[in-house]
Amino acid sequence: MTLELLQVVRLARDVPEFGLRAGTVGTVVDLLRGDGTAYEVEVVGPDGRAVFLGALSAADLVAEAAPAETPSTGHLDRAVKWSDLLGRTVATCRVEEHVFDARTKPLHVGLTFTDGLIITLGAASDGQSLQLASEHLRDYDMGEYGVVNVREHGTPCDVLAPGETIRRAHPLVDEDRLTIGLHITSDAGEVYVYNWGDELFIERELPSVVREALVPA
Repeated sequence: MTLELLQVVRLARDVPEFGLRAGTVGTVVDLLRGDGTAYEVEVVGPDGRAVFLGALSAADLVAEAAPAETPSTGHLDRAVKWSDLLGRTVATCRVEEHVFDARTKPLHVGLTFTDGLIITLGAASDGQSLQLASEHLRDYDMGEYGVVNVREHGTPCDVLAPGETIRRAHPLVDEDRLTIGLHITSDAGEVYVYNWGDELFIERELPSVVREALVPA
């Protein structure tokens, strides 16, 4: 298996010498060998700080998403793009949340459409932009760093409920020309999904501090 720079990965097994458990999510930040057998991986803790930065073998890693494209448009999976949401009818809406120390934080919003397309929204590894990918969300245990649970109710799944058609998916672009979020509209209402301070937010109203940081459409 060959991984690429900025690829999102999960550990395939416990790596006790580094205190890492199977299922821990990280990002490939350097390619250490040309033959694809070793990579430098960064793992970020619940507080947004790096808890691990070091070399892991390819055998320790499972690819979770495609690598990023150019930062000028945000980190996007090559297989999907913003306009892919338009006109599609939702089959399922799921939210992946990290639960740790009595705090629940959204990690990804996953939409499956009636034609089979899967689109996942999450905070990109650059700490600013919104990552658009195509992956399945699931529950898993992060050991001492808590658990990740998947829900199918509440915001944004009230707006993006099964049977709803997406009428609008407008990128939110900041002063650095990065796409930090999406304004999504269906017949049931509207919702904002965006990266702010390296955390994913899902809101029915866009806070003024975020709105002021955007480039006018």
